[in-house]
Amino acid sequence: MHQFAELLQAADSIDPIYQPYATAKAPALPLPWQRFWQRYGDRTGTPPENRALWAQVDRQRGQFSLYCGPADAALSMTPLWQQQPVVLVGGNLDADPDATAFRQRLGLSDATCVRFALEPQEAVEIYLCDWLPLPNTDRFQPALTQTTIALLAGNAGRWTQEITTQGIAVVLTGDRPLQSQLGAALAAEFGSRVQVEKPQCSRGIFW
Repeated sequence: MHQFAELLQAADSIDPIYQPYATAKAPALPLPWQRFWQRYGDRTGTPPENRALWAQVDRQRGQFSLYCGPADAALSMTPLWQQQPVVLVGGNLDADPDATAFRQRLGLSDATCVRFALEPQEAVEIYLCDWLPLPNTDRFQPALTQTTIALLAGNAGRWTQEITTQGIAVVLTGDRPLQSQLGAALAAEFGSRVQVEKPQCSRGIFW
């Protein structure tokens, strides 16, 4: 293990003259070694000081595994959150209602935290609709309204069907005009059971 650490240190200080040679030899390596070399090298954009290297030995099988990954997940994951919305579900993400520590570890600048007081054996159903129009188009609000009513009614083909599920349904949106329009459409469909509420704080975090 000590020799392996020295080998990694030596590889990290290869003279730039020999870098093209090392890169040219990489395709001849087995695929797992190629992946490890790419991770160990700086091709992923991970700074050298943010790399964590470790080895795991399986003495029964006479094998060992080498691992390389980011030491700080926030630096590597921050660009991912800017590409598209993400839903994270966990049993106990953070003791803080705003999940401050959790967001810092993952590089999340902002998040909407929702707490569901469910039994551990109950599952939270998430519906991913990938065919909605863009939010900045006129077709978005009608399509969102129809989809929401269909989900609440439990039948996508019958808009007037009564809600069959027990309990409450929560619709979250940060767009205030859309909130009013959607609330009015749902109230017209389901009556006085629909309530439009304001967020509990300026950041729009519901807890």
